[in-house]
Amino acid sequence: MIGTPTRIVLTLTPDRIRGAVVRAGRIVRAEQIETDPTAWEQAWEQGLVPLDRPLRQLLSRLSPGRSQPRITLLYHARNAIVQSHEIAGSRDDARRAATVKIRESGGSIVIADAAILGPTAEKPGTWTVLALADREDDTNKLYAWLTRCGTRVERLIPEAAAIVRIAADRVLTAENETTACCCIGPGWSVIAVGSRDGLRLVRAFEFGHRLLSDVFQRAIRPDDAEADQALGERMLFDHGLPFKSTEISPEVRARILPMVAPVLQRFCVEIKQTLRFGIPADQQPSTLILDGPGAAIPYLASAVTDTVNMHIRVAPGCDGAGVLKPFAPGTFEYAWVRAETDTAELIPHAVMEQKQSDTFRRCLAAGAIGAAALLGAEYVHITGQNRELEPRFAQHATTLAALSREEEARERINRLAGAAGRVALRVTESAGPSADWPAVLALIAENASEHARFDEIDAQVTATGPEIRLKGSTVGTDDTSAAAALTEVVQALQASPLVTAINLGSTTRDTLADDRAVRHFQLTLRLATSQAAHQPLADYARRAGAAKEQTP
Repeated sequence: MIGTPTRIVLTLTPDRIRGAVVRAGRIVRAEQIETDPTAWEQAWEQGLVPLDRPLRQLLSRLSPGRSQPRITLLYHARNAIVQSHEIAGSRDDARRAATVKIRESGGSIVIADAAILGPTAEKPGTWTVLALADREDDTNKLYAWLTRCGTRVERLIPEAAAIVRIAADRVLTAENETTACCCIGPGWSVIAVGSRDGLRLVRAFEFGHRLLSDVFQRAIRPDDAEADQALGERMLFDHGLPFKSTEISPEVRARILPMVAPVLQRFCVEIKQTLRFGIPADQQPSTLILDGPGAAIPYLASAVTDTVNMHIRVAPGCDGAGVLKPFAPGTFEYAWVRAETDTAELIPHAVMEQKQSDTFRRCLAAGAIGAAALLGAEYVHITGQNRELEPRFAQHATTLAALSREEEARERINRLAGAAGRVALRVTESAGPSADWPAVLALIAENASEHARFDEIDAQVTATGPEIRLKGSTVGTDDTSAAAALTEVVQALQASPLVTAINLGSTTRDTLADDRAVRHFQLTLRLATSQAAHQPLADYARRAGAAKEQTP
C-alpha cells in the first residue's frame, strides 16, 4: 500500500550496525556497516552522536526515499539486568510480579519489562518468566539517536532478551523428551533445559563469541590500531580454536593459546556451575547442544567436551560463513526475526508520550471536523429559512423595508452567534481547563542553566486541572551547593503566577566523574488555568440557553 512505513530491524553492537527490511517475518534486504569497537564507550558518553552518520548511511541503503521507517532495535546493553523467575498464577499476574521484582533490584533509574517464556516443568500453574531492565538514561540515548536519524522507534530489545527467547523456544520445540541447550550470541549466552512440557532452567550470562574474536584480534595485530577490526572474527569462524586446528601458523597459535584458554575456561565454568546448581543431580542432562552463532566456531564443541565431561553436540544449521553476513541463517538476528514471539522489550517514556500525542492529535482533528460540519449544517439551515421569508418581505417592501433590514440583520447575528456559541461551548466542555503552555515552557527554559537541567517534561490535564511534571538534575561542587541549586529552581518556579502549587517528589544523590555532586529530582507543577480565545462565545451560548429555559 502506498505510504505504508517500512519496518526495519536494526542490531547495534560495539563493532557494527546491521539492518534488515522485514515483511511478514521475511527478510527482504539486509546490510551492515562496520564501526570502531575501541570507540564504543566514547560514543555512549557523547549520546551516540558519532554513530549518526553510519546509521544514516545504512538507512539510505535499506529504504532510500521512503516514508519514515518503523524501527525495532536489538542492541548490546552495557548495563542490562536479565533475570528468570518461576512464578505461580495467571500469565498476566506472573508477568507483573516479575516486572516488580526486577524494578526493585534495579532501582528507580531503570525501565523494565517481563515476558512469559513458557510453563515451568512439573509445576502446574507456574510460569517461567524473563525479566529485563536497563538504565533509563541509556534507553533515552538510543531513542534520541534513532529519532535524529529520521526513524520512528517502536521497540528496544537488549541482545540478552533476544538470546533468552531463542534458547527457550529451541528447548520448548525440541523433539527429545528433555533437551539442554546453550545458545551462544555475540555478547551473551543462555543455558536452557526443558522439554515440550515446560522449562526446568533458564539462565543468561555475559559471554559471547565476541570475547573470542577479540582474543584473535589482539593476537594477530597486537600493536596495529589501524588493522581490520573484523580480521580476528573472520579467522575465528574460518579456522576455529587453535587447540586442534592445523590451519593456523605456529607463531599465531603460540600467541593465541595462552590468551584463549582462560576465556574458554570461564565459559566452561559457567556451564558446569549453571547445570550443577540449577538441575538436581539425578536429572542432570548427559548431552548439551550448542546453538546460536557461537556454535559455528570450529573445534569449540570438542574443546568444551574435554572440560565439562558431557557429550557436546552442535545444533543443525550452524554455519560459520553465515554468521559473518547480516541477518543470514546462523545469526541470532535471523533466528529472532523468524520466531519473533513475545519478548521482553523496553519502551522509553518518550515513545509512550509520542503515541499519546498521536492519539490526541487524531482526536483533535476529528473534533475540528465535527465542529466544522455542525457550523455548515447551521449555515445551510439559516440560509434555507431566509429564502422562505423573502417572498413575504417583498409584499410589504415599502412599509417594512427599514424594519425588515434591521430584523434580518438581528436574526442572522443571533443565529450565527448562537451556532458559534454552541460549538464553542462543546469545544470548551470537551477540552476542559487549559494553561498558558507557551508561557510555562518559557518559564522552564528561563530556569535551566549550567547548574540546573531538565531532562523530561510531561504536560497533561488531569481532573484537578493542568499540570506539568519535570525530571531533571542540579550540579554543584558538593552536595550542599547542588541542593541549594535545586532550592533556587523550586523557589523561582513557585514565584511565577503561572504556577499555583508545586510538589517536590523523590530526589536522589549522585556524583559525576569529576567529583561534582548531582541531585536528581522530580517536580509536579499545578498550573493556573487560562481563558481560551473562544470562551466569550461559550459564555454567550450558556446564558442564552439559561434564558430560554426560564422563558414560559
